[in-house]
This record gives sequence, structure tokens and C-alpha cells, in this order.
Amino acid sequence: MEEKKTFNFAPWLAGILLFLLAYPYFIWPFVKFFNWIVSLPLAIIFAFHIKKVNNVGVVFWAVVLLSLAAYCSGQSLAGTIFLLFDAVILLVDKAFLCRVYECFRKIFILSFSLSIFFYLLYLVGIPLPSLQIMPLNSLRPFNYMAYPFFVLDMVDFGRFCGMFDEPGVVGVFSFIILFIEKFTFKRKTNLILLVAGLLSLSVFFYISFFVFYVFFRFAWGKERGKAFSLITGGVVVLVLLQSPIVNERIVERIQWNQEKNTLSGDDRASEGLILYVESIRGTSQYYWGQRRDHIVDDYRKSASIYNAILIYGLVVTVLFFVYFSFFAIKHIGIRLGSLFYLLFLAMLLYNRPSMFPFLYFFLYVVALYSIEDYSKSASLLQSDIAEK
Repeated sequence: MEEKKTFNFAPWLAGILLFLLAYPYFIWPFVKFFNWIVSLPLAIIFAFHIKKVNNVGVVFWAVVLLSLAAYCSGQSLAGTIFLLFDAVILLVDKAFLCRVYECFRKIFILSFSLSIFFYLLYLVGIPLPSLQIMPLNSLRPFNYMAYPFFVLDMVDFGRFCGMFDEPGVVGVFSFIILFIEKFTFKRKTNLILLVAGLLSLSVFFYISFFVFYVFFRFAWGKERGKAFSLITGGVVVLVLLQSPIVNERIVERIQWNQEKNTLSGDDRASEGLILYVESIRGTSQYYWGQRRDHIVDDYRKSASIYNAILIYGLVVTVLFFVYFSFFAIKHIGIRLGSLFYLLFLAMLLYNRPSMFPFLYFFLYVVALYSIEDYSKSASLLQSDIAEK
């Protein structure tokens, strides 16, 4: 007698809770309670799927790093405990973690699908119900217009935000999930992520997509399809360059600014934040974090690696990369995969200083496991080719 397959609700519940941690617009009024109503249930779900601990060192040093991050950022006891929840992710059975990711991915793609559909209706002039809502970040001096399944800020109506408070969020999550998917479009639903990222007009998405698409298709990709990928990519670039909006939002912003020695569109850190961080260089605040909340709040409009240094200090910021370097080498080895995984992390952190939020830490770990599997399969493929 065949055993009936039962529906496992736990991965779906975890996927839904992780999606809520991306802060879609319908939960903005409740985010101050999220540690208790989202993060705590997530940690409990993951705790029920802890495997036998094999990587004691990986978990131990994660706890040390997270404890240091909590101390340097001036967390309360409750804040420290919630920060330490990240370490639970490292204890969870890898198969369960991947199932949770799959559920999260499907939910994200569904949300983007609905957002894109109604956003296109809006663009062609079809009237949609809307209401004005307060911003997620109270420091933003403008409100948002909420439409069915997407929002637009009342300053910049030209960029796609999906359900989130800025286009950059769309670009970041589209990139992270595509990275985990190895930038393959054999799964047709991944095209939704590509369309969402392109509509966001996020400079970060365009640059990171180009860098890693080339890597996956040409450095690790199979011979078949490389020419097609190159031709397709070239055609897409040429078509996009014909758009005045893309030219203004993307092309002009990736030009080199000789006066500032950076890209013209690199606005992740305000000039004031850069000057302040430079002014505290060499002090204890520079190395161990600025615990004065009013100073941290003054620069919350920026989102860059400078914010990470301001909140956690240079020591924790560097140790974060050191930790994931050893984590990557332990799982992937000293291979090209480790290098590109760390490049993936570095680009994300430069663009958005999200080192320890539960959702991001979860995705960093899943991305490492994904590259580990891909690296092993690529090595086996190369061995087969060499034998032939």
C-alpha cells in the first residue's frame, strides 16, 4: 500500500514570513512588532528542523560575530537575542532550508507578477483604485500612492517599486534570487525576476546582472548556447539603449565622474555621511561602531557600506567578510566559485548594508549552498570532458 504524501505547511509558512520581512507595503504600519510576530515564529519553525550539528566551528564563530555585532550596535538584551536567531539558520537541515527558499521564491515571483501586471495597466492609462499611505521610513519627506499590488512614491513616479518602498529593493531581491538560480532561464518564471529588475531601473541590478550573467554563462556555462546568450544579450542592450528613460536613469549614471572618482550614479552614501566617517577615522567609534542613535539616524537616508561602518564599526564589517570567506572555502573550496560568491556579497553590501537582518542572512546562506552545488556539478562536468 502506497504511503500518502502529506502537504508540509512549515516551508510555506516560513516562506510567507520571510516575504513579510522584505516589508511589502501592506504591513508598513506593523513593522515595529515584527521581531515578535515574524522573526520569533520563524526562529521556532527553523528550530524544529535543526539537524545534527556537524559544523560546530561555523556555528560557534557565527555566534561570536553576531554577539559582537549586537554589542557594537548597542542592542538591548531582546535585540541581541533576535540578532542571534541568524545562527539558527546554520543549524537547519539543508534540504528543509532549500524547500523554504523555493516557497519564498514562488511567493516573490507571484508578488512581482501581480505588481507588473497592474503597473503596466497604470502605465497605459487604465484607472486603478488608489490611496495615499505613509512611508515605511519616517525620514522620507513624502508619502506613497498605493495601487493594487504596487506602490509609487510621490516624488519619482517613473520607476517600478513593486510592493516595496523603493525600486532598489526590487533590484536587490531580483538579483539575489537570480544569483541563487545561477542566472538560468530554463525555469521560465525567472523571467519575471528579470523583467522586474529591468523595470526598476536600478543601476545596481543592471551592473550586477551583467557581471554575473556573463560569469555563469561563459565562465561556468556549457559550450552550447553561449553564442545564443551573447547575441541575445547584445540585442537586449541595444534595444534598451534606445529608450530615453534608460539612457537617463542607467547610461548616464554608470559614466565615470573624474572629480569624485566614482560612477556618476553612485548615490548610496551622502557626501555628509562620507565626510563624517572620514572625520572619525582612527577613533573607537570608527572601529567599534557609533552607539549614539541620533547620529546613526541622521544618515539613515543613505544606504551604503558607510552605514555599516557607522552602525557596527569597521571591525565587525571586516569580520563579516572574513567569516563568510572561511564559510565559502569550507563548503566550496579554494575555487572560482568562492571568489564569485564573495564578489556577490561585496557588491550587495556596498549597495545596501544589510549584513544581519534575518531574511538577508538566510539568503546569503542559501546562495552559498547553491554555489556549492553548482561548483561541484561544474567540476564533475569538466572531469568528464577531460576524460573524453
